[in-house]
Amino acid sequence: MIAESLALRYPETAFVGLRINNVIPPDRYDILQARRDDPATGRGNFWSYIDARDVGTASLAVLEGRSAGHEVFLIAAADTSADRPLRELMAEYYDGYDRVAPDHDDFASAFSCRKMERFFGWRPTYSWRQAGQGAGGAR
Repeated sequence: MIAESLALRYPETAFVGLRINNVIPPDRYDILQARRDDPATGRGNFWSYIDARDVGTASLAVLEGRSAGHEVFLIAAADTSADRPLRELMAEYYDGYDRVAPDHDDFASAFSCRKMERFFGWRPTYSWRQAGQGAGGAR
């Protein structure tokens, strides 16, 4: 509400909110192992996370980009932190929320960053799934 009000008062200034999801440092992907051992531990944010390096590049994209008014963007990894399909986890842990879009990739995040890509050309690039391979890159 404050950002909306400020955007009305100062229309020449952009106000951007980043909803950053469960930041994991690149050397601490082991933290996510608990979600694979006990999936209930990841249900609070639908098994999502974001690599700290991606938080940095998202922030930079916003600072270097252009927008107007007040906008809010989700920031999450492209994949989940689980090794089971999201559809399966949703059905097990959220009664009545088992209707995931049929074309939703089994391991894609429940949170879409498409708006960030549309506005700023940013996409998450790091994934715990490639951590052992020494390279970033979402599933």
